[in-house]
Formats: sequence, C-alpha cells, structure tokens
Amino acid sequence: MAYFADVFTPATWSAFMADGGRLTAFSRGSMSRGAGKVRSGDRFVCYLKGKFSFVGALEARSEAYVSDDPIWGTGDFPVRVRVEPLALFMPEVALPIAALDGKLSFFASGTPQSMVPAYFQGSPRALTEPDGQAVWRVILAHEDGVRSMQRPAAIQEATDAIEVAVVGPRHAETQALLAEMGLATGCSVWLPRPDRQAVGRVNADLPAKLLAELPFLFPGKAQQVVQNIDAIWLQGSTVVAAFEVENTTSIYSGLLRMSDLVSLMPNISFPMFIVAPEARRTAVRDEVTRPTFAALEPPLQRKCGYIASEELQRKRATLGDDMLRHTRPGFINDLAEHF
Repeated sequence: MAYFADVFTPATWSAFMADGGRLTAFSRGSMSRGAGKVRSGDRFVCYLKGKFSFVGALEARSEAYVSDDPIWGTGDFPVRVRVEPLALFMPEVALPIAALDGKLSFFASGTPQSMVPAYFQGSPRALTEPDGQAVWRVILAHEDGVRSMQRPAAIQEATDAIEVAVVGPRHAETQALLAEMGLATGCSVWLPRPDRQAVGRVNADLPAKLLAELPFLFPGKAQQVVQNIDAIWLQGSTVVAAFEVENTTSIYSGLLRMSDLVSLMPNISFPMFIVAPEARRTAVRDEVTRPTFAALEPPLQRKCGYIASEELQRKRATLGDDMLRHTRPGFINDLAEHF
C-alpha cells in the first residue's frame, strides 16, 4: 500500500464533490510523474492548495487510466483513478495542516507553515509511508469536520452511494441513547466535550448528568485516545464499555481509534463496540477484518463488536428506565455481534 497527496484547488475540489467523489483526475503528464504507480488499495490524502489544509481521504479502486472525456468541466485532467471516499470535508471544516506540526518529515516543529506548500507541487505526489500514515490517521480522526460536512445540493443524490452518507439515527441521538442507557444501569458516563452541546439538543437534561472530568485510566497517549471515544460507561475508575458511533462518519476512523488503544494497551479487558445502522453491518465487518486490524495482538475483531443502532433503540423501548435500573450493564454484550 502506497500513499499519495492528491492536490486540489478550491475549484477542482468543488467539482470533484459535485461529480460524486468517486473519480479523481490528474493532468496528462502525471502518468509519468506518479499516477502510473498508483494501484488499487493505495491511499490519497487530499490537500487543498492555497488553504493550508486537508479535505479528504480516498482509497484507490483502480489503477490510473487515460480518458479523453471531459471531467470537472474541462479536458485538462485526462488521467483518472476510481476512488472510494473515506472522509470528505468542505473547506470551512477542513483539517488545518498546522495540526500536523512536528509530525511529518517535511514539517518539522517550528517550520513556517508558508514553506509547506512547496512540498505539494505536482499531483499525485508520492509520500513516504510514515508521512502518509500520519496524515491519513489525523484526517480520519478529524471527525468534527466529517460530522459538520455540508453537501452541495448537486451531489445530494450521488452521496446516497457514499459510505459517509448512510441514512440512520443521527450521531448525537445515538450518543444520547447510549448515555441514557448507561446512566439507567447505574454507570457513570463520559462523552467528549465537543459533542455535549449537540447531545443537549437531543436531551437537555443529559449534559449535567455526565462526568465533568474523565478519571485517570491510562498513562500517556492512551488517556488522550480514550477521552475522544464517543461514549464510555464506567463504574468508578473502571471502564465497563466503550462505544464509537458511526452512523454517518467513516467506520475506519472509529476503528482506528480503537486500534490505537489496543496497540497502546494490549491487555485492556473491557468490551468495545462500533454502533452503526443495520445498513452498514457489511461495511463494519469488512473494515474490522482488514489485515491492518487483524495483525494486531489481539486482533481487533476479538475486542471490538458491532451493535446495530436500531437494535439499541429497540432494547431501550423494550426495557425502559424502570427495567434498566435493575439490569446489569453487561447486557450490552448480548446485543453485539463479533465477526
């Protein structure tokens, strides 16, 4: 697997989005510069020229080929690669390159941001694996941008086919549901601070009932990872269950956070779950069984189960708060499927 920077201008990014986000394109000379090396499964990080930011993550679904059919309203980009979008941001919620200060070989700590665009001359630009992996991970963790994505009306129909647009309960609604169920079973509940305002719009009473501070659970970076997980049930300072909600965002990004935690703390014993609509079950299965996650010790699919959002809603409706108060939080394991 190789990593490439796919460089867009604001105009070509808008055109790419309006075209459905399934086909990226390059100038004719790019075939000899780098496009000719692209293989299915390789990854593109999308850099927005002039904005010092990243706006997407794509996986190649074909090798590069040449077509003289116009694309994006011009014939200037005959070299094409079919892609699957894993994250797409509008420019106003893009990931600023400053977020990668000190994390890239060409962006050492203290390097003026104005010097970075020189690295993104020519597209696609091959990246080293460490640089590509670092950018890829940060883009997929940039969930606030993904959740805030506003799609132009011209691509509303096309986005029905894109993974990030599966219809299902909204993210905040599912977080609120998890919080309500956790609290009803006697657990303390943690939700990331940036999400609490949206959850409060679903249930105005919830934010005041959540933990104000996350207890110290793990040393170093592991604590940073866990505090950004979408919902955590705790008893004292013991994690009972952790949940990543992927109703509309990239499934890969949620699994990446879980895998980071397993890599940092391989002996963790609490269950972890991806909560997503039933329509995304196959996508969750395909992602959690990727070789990248299967190579972990233990493999991520042993640690991380799948719960359908709809099943969670049905269980809440069946039990209600009265029965939940007499239910152990371990009931959540019975709702999960492992692949």
